[in-house]
Amino acid sequence: MCEGLSIEEIFEGYSTFQRCNQAPEIKHSKEHTVLFELPLSEDVDVLPIPRLNESEENESNFEEYVKLPFDKSSIYYEIDQNGEKIQKSRWDLIKDSLKNRKIENSKELEEAIKSYNTKFAKEWNFSALHKFFDEELLEEQQEQFFDELMPKIIDLALQLPDLIRSIPFLRQKRNQCISMSKKQAASILANAFLCTFPNRNVARKSTDYPEINFSRLFGSKSAHVVQKIKCIFNYFRRVILKMPTGVLTFQRRYIKDFPQWSTSDLKFSSIKWHSDSKGTIENAAGMLQVDFANRYLGGGVLGHGCVQEEIRFAVCPELIVGMLFFESMKPDETILITGAEIFNKHSGYSNTFKWEGNYIDNTPCDKFRRKQIYIVAMDAVSFHKPKMQFEEFLLRRETNKAYCGFYHDPNDIEKPIPVATGNWGCGAFRGAKNLKCLLQFIACVSNNRNLVYFTFGDEALMKSMAEMFSFLQQKDASISQLWKCLVTFKNDMKCFEDLYKYIYDNFDIINNNSPPETINECQSFNEIQSKKSDEDDYENPSKRSKISDDSSETSSIADLCANLNEKISAPENNENQICEQSSSNQPTILEYFKSNS
Repeated sequence: MCEGLSIEEIFEGYSTFQRCNQAPEIKHSKEHTVLFELPLSEDVDVLPIPRLNESEENESNFEEYVKLPFDKSSIYYEIDQNGEKIQKSRWDLIKDSLKNRKIENSKELEEAIKSYNTKFAKEWNFSALHKFFDEELLEEQQEQFFDELMPKIIDLALQLPDLIRSIPFLRQKRNQCISMSKKQAASILANAFLCTFPNRNVARKSTDYPEINFSRLFGSKSAHVVQKIKCIFNYFRRVILKMPTGVLTFQRRYIKDFPQWSTSDLKFSSIKWHSDSKGTIENAAGMLQVDFANRYLGGGVLGHGCVQEEIRFAVCPELIVGMLFFESMKPDETILITGAEIFNKHSGYSNTFKWEGNYIDNTPCDKFRRKQIYIVAMDAVSFHKPKMQFEEFLLRRETNKAYCGFYHDPNDIEKPIPVATGNWGCGAFRGAKNLKCLLQFIACVSNNRNLVYFTFGDEALMKSMAEMFSFLQQKDASISQLWKCLVTFKNDMKCFEDLYKYIYDNFDIINNNSPPETINECQSFNEIQSKKSDEDDYENPSKRSKISDDSSETSSIADLCANLNEKISAPENNENQICEQSSSNQPTILEYFKSNS
């Protein structure tokens, strides 16, 4: 069921993949690291040639570059026959453990992986991996896997030094990109599967990067973890049968200056919209598809997490590669990934997630061989107290985040592709659906992007938001006019549980020339208006509602933060919870305020 304009009208005469102005051009620069040689061969069946001329200085600069498994500084010690401690290369140990022994079952695979991760040998539990082989595969299928597929996964992993010499971290507060071939990405994933990356096995407070080794996935007890493992193995089966010759681009976007929402005169009537209760974001071809992300890219995909972000990463395993080098996101940042195709069919959500088979993604490529699949990862705030989301500085934080995700250069004369999104941060993070769709509507208007909104089966929401969108457009409303309604709503929540009813009833009153009076107990604005004959009361500043503007933000936030010490975090994912994002390391309100300083 749908509301609004048709998808054809949303594209405004463009064909689905006609516009190629979403992803950055691929060219070597200080801001764009390209891991293959340019130009690419005109023969699209020829694999990109790895670019291996980076200096050794890059390889050993671990502040700016990823420490790779074959790095010379990655060592271990053995005691010889004379009791002497001998230093040896960890990469040599990895090669010996994986290549010079025949691995015939999952127990032997576990033993091999632990042989070069001795520090964690007693901690790691590979029960999910064993369950997959013992319960999901027949004996002959297990034999086929370890005879045919496993040796090739190992070969793919051990090719890494011949494919990549160094990879920079994409750090906070920088606009940077990495482009790599799909074979390079496959080798990274093979190493992650075999848990070869050093210094990435535990979550430390001192690190601000996601996990990358698969050890926690192998030990997770949730039933759906086995289904994620099926997705991973199907990916390896596909790339080993026929290695893709395409390219991926990973982009970090940082925006320093945001629009002033309280004064923006941009009109909601300037864009088109479509809402759908049945469709899915990942099937929104030719659109900018929103990943409801954790601030640590990937969330719990390598653990027991299995909601929107984790499912997308499971069915598109190339997305996991970004977890190697993306630092966690600040409030003024988002992550964009171009070219990550779907390899797996699936059904269900959270505990009902199920791998349904192989998927062939026929999305066309751009001139750089990237599938025209555009994904933006943007993290929402987790609200311990849902009413907090109506504080102006948190309204601004969420709108700024969406603006950053949907950003399009205003100097580009070609209209940007539409946004495909939905109930961002509205599960365990307790975001209000009726609010989040309005904030994303604002972000689309400010970037001149048409909006396609999926309500995931919620027909009532689809209808109510369609009515609200139509109301705003028929009113020829501006962003600033809606913003005034949103920031005053918190004063009247005792009277108006329904945000939309509040906007319908009070839009004209709030946006007249006089500031609205403070709501007392459960008076409505209509009741106040009926008493306008008492001019003295109405003009009394102490009775006015304080509508925050940008100049007063610092003091109002400071006052708020002074009284708040608790975290705005959601409970950690477990088997019985549905979460958009894992909640570890969620910042306090004060930390969100400070994060832009």
